[in-house]
Amino acid sequence: HGLSHRIATEHRERLDTIATLRAHATALRAAPEAAAAHRLYRQLAAFIAENFEHMDMEETRHNQALWTAYS
Repeated sequence: HGLSHRIATEHRERLDTIATLRAHATALRAAPEAAAAHRLYRQLAAFIAENFEHMDMEETRHNQALWTAYS
């Protein structure tokens, strides 16, 4: 329960982050501004970095737990 709960929580957080990124991109399109573009770039870069870490955990620890529990 612990590991799967953590992954599920992270998935919900990622959906929230994606919605925020989408809203910032929409706002940037409506009012282009260099500082806002740079902010969005940094937010996206941080999201991608965190997502790589998340996927690494899923593909190693989480998948191993699934393979151990199910044939």
